[in-house]
Amino acid sequence: MLSFLIVLLAGYLVGSFPTAIIVSKILRGKDFDIRTQGSGNAGGTNVFRVLGWQAGLVVMLVDVFKGFVATYWISKWQPFGVPYIDETVMPIITGVAAVLGHIWTVFANFRGGKG
Repeated sequence: MLSFLIVLLAGYLVGSFPTAIIVSKILRGKDFDIRTQGSGNAGGTNVFRVLGWQAGLVVMLVDVFKGFVATYWISKWQPFGVPYIDETVMPIITGVAAVLGHIWTVFANFRGGKG
């Protein structure tokens, strides 16, 4: 059970990486907050609208990669060597954890993207 919870937490933390916020701060400076511009959302579409297609494409690709990491790599990880539920269920569960991490990112006061 502890192995399962660690894998869930890892999926959540991978999804919590605030790509849109980091890219916008790199491009516009540390005082710029993408969540105060456009739709007010920290997601790829808002970055696309506010900062242009290049920045939006980078954010979207990294966000897709976060989902891939959670569903493919993290779901196969067994921290204590104890197999958990089912090999087909874990990618779904870790993917959902990554989406929840993207929406409510712990690294940005629980204000992230739309999923």
